[in-house]
Amino acid sequence: MDTLFLVFMFLFFFFMGIYIEKLAFRMTQETFLPETSALRKVLSKPFVAGFIFALPCSFFFLREGVSFSFLITILLSMGLFLSALTDLYSGFIFDIVPILMGGICLFIRAIAGLSPFIDGITGAIAGMIIMLLIRLLSKGGLGSGDIKLMGGMGAGLGLHLSLYSIYIGILTGGLVAALLLLLRRAHKKQPIPFAPFLAFGGIIAIATFSFLERFFSISLPWPWNL
Repeated sequence: MDTLFLVFMFLFFFFMGIYIEKLAFRMTQETFLPETSALRKVLSKPFVAGFIFALPCSFFFLREGVSFSFLITILLSMGLFLSALTDLYSGFIFDIVPILMGGICLFIRAIAGLSPFIDGITGAIAGMIIMLLIRLLSKGGLGSGDIKLMGGMGAGLGLHLSLYSIYIGILTGGLVAALLLLLRRAHKKQPIPFAPFLAFGGIIAIATFSFLERFFSISLPWPWNL
């Protein structure tokens, strides 16, 4: 692939990341969380948000090129990044984001055929059920927005990657929560935004799905059967 074109795409993703951060800032400016004000100041710096978004997206584009898998990947990346930021900034995940993200991904899957569409539906349902169970077990420690976000993400990822992403998200979220408690930066009853961990799990799942195939000796369905 031409180097100049790759540089152009990186810059495109870089400025897209900046735009998404500014959008998240505007959407939450009346409901900022004081607990995350320091992190918000860091993320609101243009080069920080730009690089966070551009690095994985550039990797995905280099690996997948112009394809249906990349189209779904970039849709998920945009929705997850925006939701992670709004949750960090205000504790809210706006319903329209997972609805649009999941709806468009299911539409793309429907174009590809019945099997990809069903995989998206099962991914969304399984993800939402697992998140609902976690919410019940934690006695409300998980917000309804997280459940909806997992539904939208699952529609794009499909069943296998949805389960993989939840595992990564819960693992990293638990580790960070434990670290914050040890450092006394948070108390046991203080809610911690979970969307960033769901987003991280989704991005890592997409980036490393080939590892999942090799480890479990499975063949992932469309669009991840590269």
